[in-house]
Amino acid sequence: MSSQVWQEFKTAEGRVYFYNTQTKESRWTKPEELMSPLEAALSKIPWKEFETPDGRKYWNNSTTGDSVWDMPDAYKAAIDEAEAVESAAAEAKAKAAEEEAELARKKEEKLFQNGWDDATEGFVKMLRSHGVDHTWTWEKVLKEAITDENWSLLNDAISRKATFDELVERTKQETLETAKETYEKRKNEFLKVLQSQSQIKSFSRWRSIKPLVQESPAYLNFEDDAESVFRGYIAELKKAEDEQQAKLRQESLAVMKEYFESETEGSIDVFSKWYDVKERMKHNEFLKSHSAVVKTLNMLDILTIFEDCMKEVEDSFFKERRDVKRAARWTERKNREQFISLLDELVENGKITADSTWTKVYPLFKDDSRFTDIVGQPGSSPLELFWDVVERLNKALRIQRDILLDLLEERKFKFTHKTTYEQFEAALSGDPRVSEIGEDVYKWTFERQHARTLRKLDEDRHQEERRLRRKVDALRSVIRHLEPPINVTSTWDDIKPRIQNFPEYEALDDANRLLAFEKQLARTKEHEHDLEDGERHSRERKHSRD
Repeated sequence: MSSQVWQEFKTAEGRVYFYNTQTKESRWTKPEELMSPLEAALSKIPWKEFETPDGRKYWNNSTTGDSVWDMPDAYKAAIDEAEAVESAAAEAKAKAAEEEAELARKKEEKLFQNGWDDATEGFVKMLRSHGVDHTWTWEKVLKEAITDENWSLLNDAISRKATFDELVERTKQETLETAKETYEKRKNEFLKVLQSQSQIKSFSRWRSIKPLVQESPAYLNFEDDAESVFRGYIAELKKAEDEQQAKLRQESLAVMKEYFESETEGSIDVFSKWYDVKERMKHNEFLKSHSAVVKTLNMLDILTIFEDCMKEVEDSFFKERRDVKRAARWTERKNREQFISLLDELVENGKITADSTWTKVYPLFKDDSRFTDIVGQPGSSPLELFWDVVERLNKALRIQRDILLDLLEERKFKFTHKTTYEQFEAALSGDPRVSEIGEDVYKWTFERQHARTLRKLDEDRHQEERRLRRKVDALRSVIRHLEPPINVTSTWDDIKPRIQNFPEYEALDDANRLLAFEKQLARTKEHEHDLEDGERHSRERKHSRD
Protein backbone atom coordinates (compact mmCIF):
# COMPACT_ATOMS: atom_id res chain seq x y z
CA MET A 1 0.00 0.00 0.00
CA SER A 2 2.91 2.40 0.85
CA SER A 3 4.61 1.63 -2.45
CA GLN A 4 1.46 2.74 -4.23
CA VAL A 5 1.50 6.10 -2.41
CA TRP A 6 5.05 6.90 -3.53
CA GLN A 7 5.73 6.91 -7.26
CA GLU A 8 9.02 7.26 -9.14
CA PHE A 9 9.46 9.90 -11.87
CA LYS A 10 12.30 11.52 -13.86
CA THR A 11 13.00 15.13 -14.62
CA ALA A 12 13.66 16.38 -18.17
CA GLU A 13 17.39 16.00 -17.39
CA GLY A 14 16.83 12.36 -16.42
CA ARG A 15 17.24 12.82 -12.63
CA VAL A 16 15.06 10.49 -10.58
CA TYR A 17 12.67 11.95 -7.97
CA PHE A 18 9.77 10.57 -5.91
CA TYR A 19 6.23 11.93 -5.52
CA ASN A 20 3.66 11.19 -2.75
CA THR A 21 0.19 10.98 -4.30
CA GLN A 22 -1.51 11.62 -0.92
CA THR A 23 0.54 14.43 0.63
CA LYS A 24 1.67 15.89 -2.74
CA GLU A 25 5.26 15.85 -1.39
CA SER A 26 8.25 15.54 -3.79
CA ARG A 27 11.78 14.47 -2.80
CA TRP A 28 15.06 13.43 -4.40
CA THR A 29 15.88 10.67 -1.91
CA LYS A 30 14.12 7.33 -2.09
CA PRO A 31 11.39 7.00 0.58
CA GLU A 32 11.85 4.25 3.15
CA GLU A 33 8.67 2.60 1.92
CA LEU A 34 10.34 1.92 -1.48
CA MET A 35 13.70 0.75 -0.12
CA SER A 36 14.86 -2.84 -0.13
CA PRO A 37 15.91 -4.27 3.27
CA LEU A 38 19.60 -3.59 2.40
CA GLU A 39 18.88 -0.01 1.35
CA ALA A 40 16.82 0.59 4.50
CA ALA A 41 19.57 -0.79 6.74
CA LEU A 42 22.34 1.27 5.05
CA SER A 43 20.26 4.46 5.17
CA LYS A 44 20.39 4.35 8.97
CA ILE A 45 24.19 4.57 9.23
CA PRO A 46 26.48 7.45 8.20
CA TRP A 47 28.86 5.19 6.17
CA LYS A 48 28.44 5.21 2.38
CA GLU A 49 30.26 3.07 -0.24
CA PHE A 50 32.14 4.73 -3.14
CA GLU A 51 34.64 3.68 -5.89
CA THR A 52 37.82 5.34 -7.10
CA PRO A 53 38.31 5.89 -10.84
CA ASP A 54 40.39 2.73 -10.99
CA GLY A 55 37.55 0.69 -9.43
CA ARG A 56 38.82 0.40 -5.85
CA LYS A 57 36.10 0.62 -3.16
CA TYR A 58 36.27 2.88 -0.10
CA TRP A 59 33.80 4.05 2.57
CA ASN A 60 33.11 7.61 3.75
CA ASN A 61 31.45 8.74 7.00
CA SER A 62 29.08 11.63 6.18
CA THR A 63 29.02 12.71 9.82
CA THR A 64 32.73 12.84 10.64
CA GLY A 65 34.08 13.16 7.08
CA ASP A 66 36.46 10.19 7.60
CA SER A 67 37.21 7.78 4.72
CA VAL A 68 38.57 4.19 5.02
CA TRP A 69 39.63 1.44 2.58
CA ASP A 70 38.32 -1.39 4.75
CA MET A 71 34.61 -1.99 5.21
CA PRO A 72 33.56 -0.47 8.59
CA ASP A 73 32.01 -2.78 11.21
CA ALA A 74 28.78 -0.70 11.22
CA TYR A 75 28.49 -1.22 7.46
CA LYS A 76 29.03 -4.99 7.87
CA ALA A 77 26.43 -5.09 10.65
CA ALA A 78 23.92 -3.26 8.43
CA ILE A 79 24.52 -5.82 5.64
CA ASP A 80 24.06 -8.70 8.10
CA GLU A 81 20.87 -7.12 9.36
CA ALA A 82 19.53 -6.73 5.82
CA GLU A 83 20.44 -10.33 4.98
CA ALA A 84 18.62 -11.50 8.14
CA VAL A 85 15.54 -9.50 7.09
CA GLU A 86 15.69 -10.89 3.56
CA SER A 87 16.15 -14.40 4.95
CA ALA A 88 13.17 -13.96 7.24
CA ALA A 89 11.17 -12.62 4.32
CA ALA A 90 12.17 -15.59 2.19
CA GLU A 91 11.20 -17.98 4.96
CA ALA A 92 7.90 -16.17 5.36
CA LYS A 93 7.25 -16.39 1.64
CA ALA A 94 8.18 -20.08 1.62
CA LYS A 95 5.89 -20.73 4.54
CA ALA A 96 3.14 -18.76 2.87
CA ALA A 97 3.68 -20.76 -0.34
CA GLU A 98 3.43 -23.99 1.63
CA GLU A 99 0.26 -22.78 3.28
CA GLU A 100 -1.20 -21.78 -0.07
CA ALA A 101 -0.30 -25.16 -1.53
CA GLU A 102 -1.95 -26.91 1.41
CA LEU A 103 -5.02 -24.73 1.00
CA ALA A 104 -5.09 -25.49 -2.72
CA ARG A 105 -4.89 -29.22 -1.98
CA LYS A 106 -7.73 -28.97 0.54
CA LYS A 107 -9.64 -26.83 -1.88
CA GLU A 108 -9.24 -29.45 -4.62
CA GLU A 109 -10.35 -32.22 -2.25
CA LYS A 110 -13.35 -30.17 -1.18
CA LEU A 111 -14.19 -29.49 -4.79
CA PHE A 112 -14.76 -33.19 -5.41
CA GLN A 113 -16.75 -33.84 -2.21
CA ASN A 114 -20.01 -32.76 -3.76
CA GLY A 115 -21.61 -35.97 -5.05
CA TRP A 116 -20.65 -35.93 -8.75
CA ASP A 117 -21.07 -39.24 -10.58
CA ASP A 118 -17.99 -40.94 -12.06
CA ALA A 119 -18.42 -39.55 -15.58
CA THR A 120 -18.96 -36.00 -14.35
CA GLU A 121 -16.08 -36.27 -11.88
CA GLY A 122 -13.77 -37.52 -14.65
CA PHE A 123 -14.86 -34.61 -16.87
CA VAL A 124 -14.21 -32.13 -14.05
CA LYS A 125 -10.73 -33.61 -13.40
CA MET A 126 -9.98 -33.25 -17.08
CA LEU A 127 -10.97 -29.56 -16.93
CA ARG A 128 -8.86 -29.03 -13.82
CA SER A 129 -5.87 -30.65 -15.49
CA HIS A 130 -6.07 -27.89 -18.08
CA GLY A 131 -6.08 -25.27 -15.31
CA VAL A 132 -9.76 -24.35 -15.62
CA ASP A 133 -10.93 -22.08 -12.78
CA HIS A 134 -13.51 -19.32 -12.28
CA THR A 135 -11.61 -16.95 -14.60
CA TRP A 136 -12.14 -19.14 -17.66
CA THR A 137 -14.85 -18.74 -20.27
CA TRP A 138 -16.63 -21.55 -22.09
CA GLU A 139 -15.08 -20.43 -25.36
CA LYS A 140 -11.60 -20.77 -23.87
CA VAL A 141 -12.46 -24.29 -22.60
CA LEU A 142 -13.61 -25.33 -26.07
CA LYS A 143 -10.35 -24.07 -27.52
CA GLU A 144 -8.04 -25.69 -24.94
CA ALA A 145 -9.72 -28.96 -23.91
CA ILE A 146 -12.02 -30.16 -26.69
CA THR A 147 -9.32 -32.46 -28.06
CA ASP A 148 -8.73 -34.16 -24.70
CA GLU A 149 -9.61 -37.87 -24.75
CA ASN A 150 -11.78 -37.41 -21.63
CA TRP A 151 -13.92 -34.77 -23.35
CA SER A 152 -16.37 -37.48 -24.40
CA LEU A 153 -16.99 -38.68 -20.81
CA LEU A 154 -20.13 -36.59 -21.03
CA ASN A 155 -22.24 -37.35 -24.08
CA ASP A 156 -23.84 -34.01 -24.92
CA ALA A 157 -22.82 -30.35 -25.03
CA ILE A 158 -25.53 -29.26 -22.59
CA SER A 159 -24.16 -31.53 -19.81
CA ARG A 160 -20.60 -30.38 -20.49
CA LYS A 161 -21.63 -26.68 -20.35
CA ALA A 162 -23.67 -27.22 -17.18
CA THR A 163 -20.78 -29.06 -15.51
CA PHE A 164 -18.39 -26.28 -16.53
CA ASP A 165 -20.75 -23.61 -15.09
CA GLU A 166 -21.02 -25.53 -11.82
CA LEU A 167 -17.23 -25.94 -11.66
CA VAL A 168 -16.73 -22.19 -12.25
CA GLU A 169 -19.22 -21.31 -9.52
CA ARG A 170 -17.61 -23.73 -7.04
CA THR A 171 -14.06 -22.58 -7.77
CA LYS A 172 -15.16 -18.96 -7.45
CA GLN A 173 -16.68 -19.66 -4.04
CA GLU A 174 -13.66 -21.70 -2.93
CA THR A 175 -11.29 -18.97 -4.09
CA LEU A 176 -13.18 -16.34 -2.12
CA GLU A 177 -13.24 -18.50 1.00
CA THR A 178 -9.56 -19.33 0.68
CA ALA A 179 -8.62 -15.69 0.21
CA LYS A 180 -10.72 -14.74 3.22
CA GLU A 181 -9.18 -17.47 5.38
CA THR A 182 -5.67 -16.50 4.27
CA TYR A 183 -6.34 -12.83 4.97
CA GLU A 184 -7.79 -13.53 8.43
CA LYS A 185 -4.92 -15.84 9.33
CA ARG A 186 -2.25 -13.34 8.33
CA LYS A 187 -4.15 -10.53 9.98
CA ASN A 188 -4.33 -12.47 13.26
CA GLU A 189 -0.62 -13.28 13.07
CA PHE A 190 0.19 -9.61 12.56
CA LEU A 191 -2.12 -8.63 15.41
CA LYS A 192 -0.22 -11.01 17.69
CA VAL A 193 2.99 -9.21 16.72
CA LEU A 194 1.39 -5.85 17.58
CA GLN A 195 0.09 -7.20 20.88
CA SER A 196 3.58 -8.41 21.79
CA GLN A 197 4.98 -4.88 21.47
CA SER A 198 4.64 -3.17 24.86
CA GLN A 199 5.78 0.13 23.31
CA ILE A 200 2.54 0.43 21.36
CA LYS A 201 0.13 2.83 23.08
CA SER A 202 -3.18 4.31 22.02
CA PHE A 203 -1.40 7.45 20.86
CA SER A 204 1.33 5.65 18.85
CA ARG A 205 1.87 6.45 15.17
CA TRP A 206 2.60 3.95 12.40
CA ARG A 207 5.76 5.79 11.41
CA SER A 208 7.32 5.16 14.83
CA ILE A 209 6.03 1.57 15.23
CA LYS A 210 6.81 0.25 11.75
CA PRO A 211 10.57 -0.16 12.41
CA LEU A 212 9.73 -2.39 15.40
CA VAL A 213 7.69 -4.90 13.37
CA GLN A 214 8.88 -4.66 9.77
CA GLU A 215 11.35 -7.51 10.11
CA SER A 216 8.79 -10.00 11.39
CA PRO A 217 7.45 -12.59 8.90
CA ALA A 218 3.90 -11.67 9.92
CA TYR A 219 4.50 -8.10 8.71
CA LEU A 220 6.17 -9.22 5.49
CA ASN A 221 3.20 -11.48 4.67
CA PHE A 222 0.76 -8.65 5.41
CA GLU A 223 2.67 -5.55 4.37
CA ASP A 224 0.05 -3.94 2.14
CA ASP A 225 -2.67 -3.98 4.84
CA ALA A 226 -0.40 -3.71 7.88
CA GLU A 227 -0.95 0.02 8.43
CA SER A 228 -4.77 -0.21 8.26
CA VAL A 229 -4.76 -3.15 10.73
CA PHE A 230 -2.41 -1.16 12.98
CA ARG A 231 -4.85 1.76 12.93
CA GLY A 232 -7.70 -0.59 13.82
CA TYR A 233 -5.61 -2.04 16.66
CA ILE A 234 -4.86 1.49 17.94
CA ALA A 235 -8.58 2.29 17.75
CA GLU A 236 -9.34 -0.78 19.88
CA LEU A 237 -6.68 0.28 22.42
CA LYS A 238 -8.20 3.77 22.53
CA LYS A 239 -11.68 2.30 22.91
CA ALA A 240 -10.51 0.06 25.79
CA GLU A 241 -8.84 3.00 27.49
CA ASP A 242 -11.93 5.16 27.02
CA GLU A 243 -14.12 2.41 28.48
CA GLN A 244 -11.77 2.10 31.45
CA GLN A 245 -11.78 5.85 31.94
CA ALA A 246 -15.57 5.92 31.62
CA LYS A 247 -15.88 3.14 34.20
CA LEU A 248 -13.56 4.97 36.59
CA ARG A 249 -15.47 8.20 35.98
CA GLN A 250 -18.79 6.51 36.73
CA GLU A 251 -17.37 5.12 39.96
CA SER A 252 -16.14 8.61 40.91
CA LEU A 253 -19.49 10.18 40.06
CA ALA A 254 -21.24 7.52 42.14
CA VAL A 255 -19.03 8.34 45.15
CA MET A 256 -19.80 12.06 44.87
CA LYS A 257 -23.49 11.38 44.41
CA GLU A 258 -23.47 9.16 47.51
CA TYR A 259 -21.80 11.97 49.46
CA PHE A 260 -24.29 14.64 48.37
CA GLU A 261 -27.26 12.35 48.99
CA SER A 262 -26.03 11.73 52.54
CA GLU A 263 -25.60 15.49 53.02
CA THR A 264 -29.17 16.24 51.92
CA GLU A 265 -30.33 14.46 55.05
CA GLY A 266 -28.40 16.93 57.16
CA SER A 267 -26.52 20.04 56.08
CA ILE A 268 -27.75 20.57 52.50
CA ASP A 269 -31.19 22.08 51.98
CA VAL A 270 -32.90 24.25 49.40
CA PHE A 271 -31.13 27.38 50.72
CA SER A 272 -27.58 25.93 50.62
CA LYS A 273 -24.91 27.80 48.64
CA TRP A 274 -22.14 26.16 46.59
CA TYR A 275 -19.42 28.14 48.35
CA ASP A 276 -20.43 26.81 51.80
CA VAL A 277 -20.82 23.23 50.53
CA LYS A 278 -17.39 23.34 48.85
CA GLU A 279 -15.77 24.49 52.10
CA ARG A 280 -17.37 21.64 54.05
CA MET A 281 -16.16 19.13 51.43
CA LYS A 282 -12.53 19.94 52.30
CA HIS A 283 -12.96 18.53 55.81
CA ASN A 284 -15.31 15.62 55.12
CA GLU A 285 -13.94 12.24 56.28
CA PHE A 286 -15.91 10.26 53.68
CA LEU A 287 -14.34 12.20 50.81
CA LYS A 288 -10.90 11.93 52.38
CA SER A 289 -11.23 8.14 52.44
CA HIS A 290 -12.11 8.17 48.71
CA SER A 291 -9.64 10.86 47.69
CA ALA A 292 -8.04 8.69 44.98
CA VAL A 293 -11.36 8.33 43.22
CA VAL A 294 -12.52 11.90 43.77
CA LYS A 295 -9.30 13.32 42.28
CA THR A 296 -10.23 11.91 38.88
CA LEU A 297 -13.09 14.44 38.72
CA ASN A 298 -12.68 18.12 38.00
CA MET A 299 -14.58 20.80 39.87
CA LEU A 300 -17.08 21.20 37.03
CA ASP A 301 -18.04 17.51 37.36
CA ILE A 302 -18.56 17.91 41.11
CA LEU A 303 -20.55 21.11 40.59
CA THR A 304 -22.78 19.34 38.06
CA ILE A 305 -23.51 16.55 40.56
CA PHE A 306 -24.22 19.18 43.23
CA GLU A 307 -26.68 20.95 40.89
CA ASP A 308 -28.44 17.65 40.17
CA CYS A 309 -28.64 17.00 43.90
CA MET A 310 -29.98 20.52 44.51
CA LYS A 311 -32.59 19.98 41.82
CA GLU A 312 -33.81 16.90 43.67
CA VAL A 313 -33.82 18.85 46.94
CA GLU A 314 -35.75 21.71 45.33
CA ASP A 315 -38.19 19.30 43.70
CA SER A 316 -38.82 17.69 47.08
CA PHE A 317 -39.15 21.10 48.77
CA PHE A 318 -41.60 22.44 46.21
CA LYS A 319 -43.52 19.16 46.22
CA GLU A 320 -44.03 19.55 49.97
CA ARG A 321 -45.18 23.12 49.43
CA ARG A 322 -47.56 22.02 46.70
CA ASP A 323 -48.92 19.31 48.99
CA VAL A 324 -49.47 21.88 51.75
CA LYS A 325 -51.19 24.26 49.33
CA ARG A 326 -53.27 21.43 47.92
CA ALA A 327 -54.35 20.46 51.45
CA ALA A 328 -55.15 24.11 52.23
CA ARG A 329 -57.19 24.47 49.04
CA TRP A 330 -59.04 21.28 49.89
CA THR A 331 -59.85 22.65 53.38
CA GLU A 332 -60.90 26.00 51.90
CA ARG A 333 -63.12 24.29 49.35
CA LYS A 334 -64.67 22.13 52.09
CA ASN A 335 -65.31 25.22 54.25
CA ARG A 336 -66.99 27.00 51.32
CA GLU A 337 -69.14 23.97 50.58
CA GLN A 338 -70.23 23.76 54.23
CA PHE A 339 -71.09 27.47 54.36
CA ILE A 340 -73.04 27.20 51.11
CA SER A 341 -74.87 24.23 52.67
CA LEU A 342 -75.69 26.47 55.66
CA LEU A 343 -77.07 29.16 53.33
CA ASP A 344 -79.14 26.54 51.49
CA GLU A 345 -80.64 25.41 54.79
CA LEU A 346 -81.63 28.99 55.59
CA VAL A 347 -83.16 29.32 52.12
CA GLU A 348 -85.08 26.09 52.61
CA ASN A 349 -86.35 27.32 56.01
CA GLY A 350 -87.41 30.64 54.51
CA LYS A 351 -84.83 32.64 56.50
CA ILE A 352 -83.19 33.89 53.31
CA THR A 353 -85.29 35.25 50.47
CA ALA A 354 -84.69 37.31 47.36
CA ASP A 355 -85.19 40.48 49.44
CA SER A 356 -82.84 39.47 52.28
CA THR A 357 -79.90 41.65 53.26
CA TRP A 358 -76.65 40.71 54.99
CA THR A 359 -77.40 42.71 58.13
CA LYS A 360 -80.67 40.83 58.61
CA VAL A 361 -79.33 37.29 58.14
CA TYR A 362 -75.89 37.69 59.75
CA PRO A 363 -77.21 37.19 63.32
CA LEU A 364 -78.65 33.83 62.22
CA PHE A 365 -75.23 32.18 61.66
CA LYS A 366 -72.58 34.44 63.23
CA ASP A 367 -71.74 31.76 65.85
CA ASP A 368 -72.06 28.75 63.55
CA SER A 369 -68.71 26.92 62.96
CA ARG A 370 -69.58 26.62 59.26
CA PHE A 371 -69.40 30.41 59.14
CA THR A 372 -66.42 30.97 61.45
CA ASP A 373 -64.31 28.39 59.55
CA ILE A 374 -64.58 30.30 56.27
CA VAL A 375 -63.93 33.76 57.70
CA GLY A 376 -60.53 35.11 56.66
CA GLN A 377 -59.65 32.43 54.11
CA PRO A 378 -58.76 33.41 50.52
CA GLY A 379 -61.24 33.08 47.69
CA SER A 380 -64.91 33.93 47.83
CA SER A 381 -65.88 35.63 51.09
CA PRO A 382 -69.03 34.73 53.11
CA LEU A 383 -70.61 38.00 51.96
CA GLU A 384 -69.97 37.16 48.27
CA LEU A 385 -71.40 33.66 48.72
CA PHE A 386 -74.46 35.15 50.44
CA TRP A 387 -75.08 37.55 47.56
CA ASP A 388 -74.63 34.66 45.12
CA VAL A 389 -77.50 32.87 46.87
CA VAL A 390 -79.65 36.02 46.86
CA GLU A 391 -78.89 36.55 43.18
CA ARG A 392 -79.85 32.93 42.48
CA LEU A 393 -83.16 33.44 44.28
CA ASN A 394 -83.73 36.72 42.43
CA LYS A 395 -83.01 35.04 39.12
CA ALA A 396 -85.51 32.27 39.88
CA LEU A 397 -88.08 34.88 40.95
CA ARG A 398 -87.47 36.97 37.83
CA ILE A 399 -88.08 33.92 35.63
CA GLN A 400 -91.42 33.25 37.35
CA ARG A 401 -92.23 36.99 37.40
CA ASP A 402 -91.65 37.19 33.64
CA ILE A 403 -94.07 34.30 33.15
CA LEU A 404 -96.75 36.19 35.15
CA LEU A 405 -96.14 39.51 33.35
CA ASP A 406 -96.18 37.81 29.93
CA LEU A 407 -99.54 36.27 30.79
CA LEU A 408 -100.95 39.68 31.90
CA GLU A 409 -99.79 41.17 28.61
CA GLU A 410 -101.40 38.33 26.64
CA ARG A 411 -104.67 38.96 28.49
CA LYS A 412 -104.31 42.74 27.95
CA PHE A 413 -104.59 43.40 31.67
CA LYS A 414 -103.57 46.98 32.55
CA PHE A 415 -101.95 47.31 35.95
CA THR A 416 -102.62 50.69 37.63
CA HIS A 417 -102.06 52.15 41.07
CA LYS A 418 -105.64 51.27 41.93
CA THR A 419 -105.32 47.57 41.00
CA THR A 420 -105.95 45.27 43.98
CA TYR A 421 -104.19 41.97 44.68
CA GLU A 422 -107.49 40.10 44.16
CA GLN A 423 -107.82 41.65 40.70
CA PHE A 424 -104.20 40.79 39.91
CA GLU A 425 -104.65 37.17 41.05
CA ALA A 426 -107.93 36.76 39.17
CA ALA A 427 -106.30 38.01 35.94
CA LEU A 428 -103.71 35.18 36.15
CA SER A 429 -105.97 32.28 37.12
CA GLY A 430 -106.77 29.34 34.85
CA ASP A 431 -103.48 29.13 32.93
CA PRO A 432 -101.38 25.91 33.32
CA ARG A 433 -98.15 27.90 33.10
CA VAL A 434 -98.74 29.44 36.55
CA SER A 435 -99.99 26.32 38.27
CA GLU A 436 -96.63 25.62 39.93
CA ILE A 437 -95.85 29.23 40.87
CA GLY A 438 -96.32 29.82 44.62
CA GLU A 439 -98.38 32.53 46.27
CA ASP A 440 -95.24 34.19 47.60
CA VAL A 441 -94.13 34.84 44.01
CA TYR A 442 -97.60 36.24 43.23
CA LYS A 443 -97.38 38.66 46.18
CA TRP A 444 -93.76 39.59 45.42
CA THR A 445 -94.60 40.32 41.78
CA PHE A 446 -97.74 42.30 42.74
CA GLU A 447 -95.82 44.38 45.27
CA ARG A 448 -93.05 45.09 42.81
CA GLN A 449 -95.49 46.07 40.05
CA HIS A 450 -97.58 48.17 42.44
CA ALA A 451 -94.48 50.00 43.70
CA ARG A 452 -93.29 50.50 40.11
CA THR A 453 -96.70 51.92 39.13
CA LEU A 454 -96.67 54.35 42.04
CA ARG A 455 -93.16 55.45 41.16
CA LYS A 456 -94.21 55.97 37.56
CA LEU A 457 -97.26 57.96 38.65
CA ASP A 458 -95.17 60.13 40.93
CA GLU A 459 -92.59 60.67 38.18
CA ASP A 460 -95.33 61.66 35.71
CA ARG A 461 -96.74 64.17 38.22
CA HIS A 462 -93.34 65.75 38.83
CA GLN A 463 -92.68 65.90 35.11
CA GLU A 464 -96.02 67.61 34.49
CA GLU A 465 -95.30 70.11 37.25
CA ARG A 466 -91.95 70.92 35.67
CA ARG A 467 -93.56 71.44 32.24
CA LEU A 468 -96.24 73.73 33.78
CA ARG A 469 -93.62 75.69 35.68
CA ARG A 470 -91.67 76.26 32.47
CA LYS A 471 -94.86 77.50 30.70
CA VAL A 472 -95.65 79.90 33.58
CA ASP A 473 -92.07 81.18 33.51
CA ALA A 474 -92.36 81.67 29.72
CA LEU A 475 -95.51 83.82 30.15
CA ARG A 476 -93.82 85.78 32.98
CA SER A 477 -90.98 86.54 30.57
CA VAL A 478 -93.51 87.90 28.03
CA ILE A 479 -95.10 90.13 30.71
CA ARG A 480 -91.70 91.32 31.94
CA HIS A 481 -90.67 92.49 28.47
CA LEU A 482 -93.89 94.43 27.63
CA GLU A 483 -93.52 98.00 26.47
CA PRO A 484 -94.47 100.06 28.27
CA PRO A 485 -93.60 97.80 31.20
CA ILE A 486 -95.99 96.93 33.98
CA ASN A 487 -95.84 98.75 37.31
CA VAL A 488 -97.13 98.22 40.81
CA THR A 489 -100.52 99.69 39.94
CA SER A 490 -101.13 97.40 36.93
CA THR A 491 -104.07 95.02 37.07
CA TRP A 492 -104.77 91.70 35.31
CA ASP A 493 -107.55 93.31 33.31
CA ASP A 494 -105.05 95.94 32.07
CA ILE A 495 -102.40 93.40 31.07
CA LYS A 496 -104.59 90.58 29.69
CA PRO A 497 -105.51 92.30 26.37
CA ARG A 498 -101.81 93.05 25.75
CA ILE A 499 -100.67 89.38 25.99
CA GLN A 500 -103.60 87.26 24.86
CA ASN A 501 -102.24 86.90 21.33
CA PHE A 502 -98.91 85.35 22.45
CA PRO A 503 -98.52 81.56 22.13
CA GLU A 504 -97.26 81.50 25.73
CA TYR A 505 -100.68 82.83 26.79
CA GLU A 506 -102.48 80.19 24.72
CA ALA A 507 -100.42 77.39 26.30
CA LEU A 508 -101.93 78.00 29.81
CA ASP A 509 -105.37 77.96 31.33
CA ASP A 510 -106.88 81.06 33.03
CA ALA A 511 -105.77 80.12 36.52
CA ASN A 512 -102.10 79.67 35.53
CA ARG A 513 -102.22 82.81 33.37
CA LEU A 514 -103.35 84.78 36.41
CA LEU A 515 -100.69 82.99 38.50
CA ALA A 516 -97.99 84.10 36.03
CA PHE A 517 -99.22 87.72 36.22
CA GLU A 518 -99.36 87.73 40.00
CA LYS A 519 -95.81 86.31 40.28
CA GLN A 520 -94.44 88.91 37.89
CA LEU A 521 -96.38 91.72 39.66
CA ALA A 522 -94.95 90.58 43.02
CA ARG A 523 -91.45 90.62 41.52
CA THR A 524 -92.10 94.18 40.19
CA LYS A 525 -93.21 95.36 43.62
CA GLU A 526 -90.11 93.85 45.21
CA HIS A 527 -87.96 95.67 42.67
CA GLU A 528 -89.74 99.04 43.37
CA HIS A 529 -89.35 98.53 47.09
CA ASP A 530 -85.65 97.82 46.65
CA LEU A 531 -85.27 101.08 44.66
CA GLU A 532 -87.06 103.11 47.35
CA ASP A 533 -84.88 101.66 50.06
CA GLY A 534 -81.80 102.51 48.03
CA GLU A 535 -82.86 106.17 47.58
CA ARG A 536 -83.70 106.52 51.30
CA HIS A 537 -80.34 105.18 52.34
CA SER A 538 -78.63 107.51 49.88
CA ARG A 539 -80.43 110.53 51.36
CA GLU A 540 -79.55 109.46 54.88
CA ARG A 541 -75.85 109.12 54.00
CA LYS A 542 -75.91 112.56 52.34
CA HIS A 543 -77.64 114.13 55.33
CA SER A 544 -75.15 112.57 57.70
CA ARG A 545 -72.23 114.04 55.70
CA ASP A 546 -73.82 117.48 55.79
